[in-house]
Amino acid sequence: SSQFWPDNKLKMFLHGTVMNVEGNDLSTGKVLDIGFGENFYFAPANPDTTAANHYAFLLHEHQKVLQPSSGDVKKSTFSEYIQWLNVPSDFKLVALNWFKGHSSVWARVALAAAGLGGFAPSCAKV
Repeated sequence: SSQFWPDNKLKMFLHGTVMNVEGNDLSTGKVLDIGFGENFYFAPANPDTTAANHYAFLLHEHQKVLQPSSGDVKKSTFSEYIQWLNVPSDFKLVALNWFKGHSSVWARVALAAAGLGGFAPSCAKV
């Protein structure tokens, strides 16, 4: 159990989404605005000095264009996020990669740069 997320309200944080990529040309995809401005990818920056966070990269294939629901993209679980995306019936996972990220001085710098300095761990605790 994590000391940073004791109430476990935040189960997922979306770092970025590129959708509707044509073929293998990533530049044709639409970058989803996750609340930090368009074309933004929030790099891993674990604020928790007591436990590792898990980060996953998923690649899905589909023929129909994704048309997400209107409203807030920040969902608390992956299943809520998938529902919000309005995935078509042919939506299938074709690749996955993941890693565990521990807190570091880099996490403090990245969080502060994104205006989330209140989440940044003290360097004395890292």
